[in-house]
Amino acid sequence: MEYLDFSLKIGPRVAENEYAVAARSSAIGEAGGVFARPLTDEQLELFVLKVGLARRGVRRIGSPQWRAAQDFGQTLFRSLFTNEIRAAYLASHNDAVRQSKGLRVKLTLDAPELVNYPWEFLYDPSTSQFLSLFEDTPILRYVELARPILPLTVTPPLRILAMASSPKDYEPLDLARERRNLAQAVAPLLQAALLEIDWLALATLDALREQLLKRTYHIFHFIGHGGFDDREQDGVLIFENANQYANRVSGERLAVVLGNHRTLRLAILNACEGARTSEQDPFAGTALTLVRTGNLPAVIAMQFEISDIAAIQFASGFYSALAANRPVDAAVSQGRQAIFTNDNDVEWSTPVLYLRAADGVIFQVDTNRAAEDAKRVAAEQAEQERLAREKLEAERVAAEQAAAAEKERLENERLEQERAAREKAAAELAAVALLEKERVENARLEQERVAREQQAAQSAEQVQGANVPLQNLVPERAAPAALAASDAPASEPIASTRQSLAVRNQLWRPLLLAEIVWTLGMGFLATAHDLTTNVVSGVILAILLTGIVFWWGRKTLSPTANRILLIGMGVGFFVQCLAIFIIVQPLGNGVYESFSPALTSIFPDASATFIMTVFRSGIFAVIGGVTGLAVIAWQMQNATNVVSDMAHTAPSARTDAAAQETPARGIVERIKALPTANLYVLCGISWTVASCFVDMSALSLYFASEDFRLQFVGVIAAIGALLLDVLGAWVLGLAVSRRTPLNRTSYEIMILGALAASLVGIVSLIWQLGNLLVFGAVGLLVGGSIALALWSSNRQLPFKMLGIIAAGWLVGFGIQGAASALVFPSVTESIWEWIRPLEADLGTKPMFVTQIGIVGIFLGAIAPFIGIVFLDWQLRTVKQQNSRSFT
Repeated sequence: MEYLDFSLKIGPRVAENEYAVAARSSAIGEAGGVFARPLTDEQLELFVLKVGLARRGVRRIGSPQWRAAQDFGQTLFRSLFTNEIRAAYLASHNDAVRQSKGLRVKLTLDAPELVNYPWEFLYDPSTSQFLSLFEDTPILRYVELARPILPLTVTPPLRILAMASSPKDYEPLDLARERRNLAQAVAPLLQAALLEIDWLALATLDALREQLLKRTYHIFHFIGHGGFDDREQDGVLIFENANQYANRVSGERLAVVLGNHRTLRLAILNACEGARTSEQDPFAGTALTLVRTGNLPAVIAMQFEISDIAAIQFASGFYSALAANRPVDAAVSQGRQAIFTNDNDVEWSTPVLYLRAADGVIFQVDTNRAAEDAKRVAAEQAEQERLAREKLEAERVAAEQAAAAEKERLENERLEQERAAREKAAAELAAVALLEKERVENARLEQERVAREQQAAQSAEQVQGANVPLQNLVPERAAPAALAASDAPASEPIASTRQSLAVRNQLWRPLLLAEIVWTLGMGFLATAHDLTTNVVSGVILAILLTGIVFWWGRKTLSPTANRILLIGMGVGFFVQCLAIFIIVQPLGNGVYESFSPALTSIFPDASATFIMTVFRSGIFAVIGGVTGLAVIAWQMQNATNVVSDMAHTAPSARTDAAAQETPARGIVERIKALPTANLYVLCGISWTVASCFVDMSALSLYFASEDFRLQFVGVIAAIGALLLDVLGAWVLGLAVSRRTPLNRTSYEIMILGALAASLVGIVSLIWQLGNLLVFGAVGLLVGGSIALALWSSNRQLPFKMLGIIAAGWLVGFGIQGAASALVFPSVTESIWEWIRPLEADLGTKPMFVTQIGIVGIFLGAIAPFIGIVFLDWQLRTVKQQNSRSFT
């Protein structure tokens, strides 16, 4: 809609409560008059309070507030439109009607005290209309400035930057509800892509400034508290600071931030607390400042407190009209009508428009583009709905197919179960028949054996070659096997010898395969030429291969054969690793000096290095392999001799021999007979000394390149630490088995956990990782392996108990690490003074190794004994609970 302007300039004051009025329009030119204030300040305040009660509930037509608004608006209209001014207004209005245009009433207030007047209540008694409620006669407060305002061409969507401020030291606002309210008000515009809203995450002035730099916006929408600064005589908005407390932002400061963005054309200031002062409307002060100094063509402020529903209705009507390319004053009238048409008879007067665009046009919206965008959005929505329907249909079909497949699977399972049941019944019948057949055959063989028993003495030479498989050659079970073998025919030694050779081959092949893998692995891993790298990588790879073969042998070989294979591999790898330590330096130099020129001329550097490393490692593998094969052959011969001797010995002599114990077996039996407390102490001592050896090994290998003696010390200390770890884990397993049963797998898990902890400690200390990190990793390995071992033997143990046990070891190693960090400097200094006389004979680096070993003896006992205390406490608790349950 197009408009004719009817400008009214009120002021300055010419007498007490009287002000000059100047009217100007295209129809009559200029006219003059006098405005006499119809109400005193007290009467005006009472009217404002009376009308303000309307927000407490819905006020329909005919309410006291509605009649008070009519009376005040009529009185205000007659006081303003007197004589010439009224004639000029009527002439201008008639002229606008003839031209099918609206009449824009532009108020310019030159008296500050008149700003408090709610001019939006102007009521024409001749037409019984509030002027500001009709789009034909919008009322605005016009600010005349010399700077011209041109409309901004905008292609939808209009972009709104919204801020909701609720400082901690002010009455809290429901920010989520405020955001929902604004989104609800403009939901159709958002869906049609005519409008976009970005909310500031922080309600600070700096966040507003930064966001305006990131993107172009057209409208700033503020929701929050407001006030008036009497000292500065300027309105303020209550923003937040970085701590979410109030930051009073004056209109001038806000104008500087908003005025630097030419595309920002409108500010809407919506306060949830619209308190007024006796002299100035706080939002009016801010609004006027933004229009005068902030380069904003238009500002909308709230002169009264506005309810949530009225704010939603105003935003909906206003933004819809603005997006439809209406002038901003016409859009404000549409917003007022949106409030009024929802049975709210006075809150439509709350919004106040301050404008300095002469024609009221601040935006020119490209409606053609908007229509195209709306069509495109509608098409996209239709396509999305179609895809959603197709997806639902596909999901339904897939669900039906899955249900059919599940039904078929269940039927197949039922048939398979029936078939398995029939086969199981048939197998049980066949097993019964087989057992009966074996019983009859065993009875026949027993009769034959009794008949041949008298000839056993003459068949002694045949016993050595008897058909006694190697996997049965366990000394404590050898006598019955030898006696049974003595009854075999004379032709059986040949077959027995062949079987023995086959078993030997079964042991030699994994040993040779492990040596080949170790040789190739060293070629890939030991590419560095320093001794420490060769020794560490060789030991770790040897331990890994031994563990793999051990697990393979448990499933494939008998316990005796697996033990012989493990002893042979262990001795062989130990010898070859010791050989690396002794001769790797001269051998390595010789290999590289002899073959390096020839190989590097044929192969790339990496391939040549790999070939030379494999060749060098192969020499050590031959040494270890030959040693391992010799040990295996020796062990097999011993096992055969034991069987032979037991077969040639009288029953009474065999009984006496079995009763005799070897020294090693006697020590084992004596350890097993120790009390539980002594076993705990022995475990703690073993792991304490192992901790000392770990520290010495790591420091020796760290200094290995500087002192040849430290290379030997590092390797020997590492081996000693691993052996003590095995001893400690075995002893701890014996102690634990007094409280709860343990199987063989549990012992193996505890041993592997202790070995892994020592290896991690050595490598971590060589690499100089963090002290607490190393102790934490070691604590997790030891505690976790113990908890896993307990769970492996008894799946009924509560997880809480296992967690406390693991946590106890972790706490123990954590305390040991903390103690090391706290007392290490003072303790090491004292020990250094104690052993200083040895420095001349040993040297500085060996002194460091000795010093760290002594410190390990003092501090290494902390973690084991704390962990043992937690372990025994939990095992006693579970044992007591089980006893009470049994009772």
